[in-house]
Amino acid sequence: MACCPTSSSTELDVRKTYKLFVNGEFVRSESGRAYRPDGKVNVPRGSRKDLRDAVRASRTAFPGWAGRTAMNRGQILYRAAEMLDGRAAQFVQLLGGGARARRELDQAVETLVWYAGWTDKLSQVTGTVNPVARGGHHRARGGSAQRSRAPPRPRPVWRQRRGRARS
Repeated sequence: MACCPTSSSTELDVRKTYKLFVNGEFVRSESGRAYRPDGKVNVPRGSRKDLRDAVRASRTAFPGWAGRTAMNRGQILYRAAEMLDGRAAQFVQLLGGGARARRELDQAVETLVWYAGWTDKLSQVTGTVNPVARGGHHRARGGSAQRSRAPPRPRPVWRQRRGRARS
């Protein structure tokens, strides 16, 4: 009587169950449930508590993200796109392979690059202040760059009448 299976027995197909990525860590779903969307991979089914934990973690992380400069946020997003593109073959395989998986990966990379490009431009596009016109540099007739000055403010009406004699 053998206590362990022999090498000639068939191996069980044990599929890996992936974890949720919350607050910089891979954690198991609180419910412990998983499903197979394509029949190949076990995907964790998050519970309401998992969602609350993820929202809490994102709210905690937001001040640090918002405190970074727009240029730094763009660099982080662009680096994520580079890393995703650098490991494209691995991700295409995880997505099931084929042209559809490659197209999905390419769209994800393009989306990250697009948002990375907008991080330092968004405030100029949506804002009311044009930082380019702030210094007021322009070309004069002589061809040299001069700094423009704001025109003098008109005097208020009540000050203009002060010097006049009343009749």
